[in-house]
Amino acid sequence: MGVSKRIKKRGRFTGIPKIVHDSPEWATLTPTEKALLIDICSQYHGYNNGDLNAALTDLKKKGWKNQGTISKTIKQLMAKRFLIQTRRPLQRRCALYAITWERINECKGKHILGDSLEFLNCWKHISSVKSHQSKAS
Repeated sequence: MGVSKRIKKRGRFTGIPKIVHDSPEWATLTPTEKALLIDICSQYHGYNNGDLNAALTDLKKKGWKNQGTISKTIKQLMAKRFLIQTRRPLQRRCALYAITWERINECKGKHILGDSLEFLNCWKHISSVKSHQSKAS
């Protein structure tokens, strides 16, 4: 059986690269942060990074019930640099996000960043920066 037939048979999957999953930065994430990040990552299919959303209407299907929890967790994931916001919410348009271990895709002009490597791997070393800051205090 060819590779493409095996992939079609098994379906898509949500992948977190081992370098991210095994990092000290990943270890700093709370279970809620990990769960939301995985649910947002499940929208990614290789060419839509930057067009990922955290809208309650979409996340309800995955068990999320509270917009406050989602908003707080998104802020924490952005502070830890695992997500960046690519579009602010405006009127009837939700905010959009990108995961930071993949390049940001243009996504047909839906956000202002375009095709970008600017934030690639900015999640790295955040814990070493925090530990360095605490040692300096």
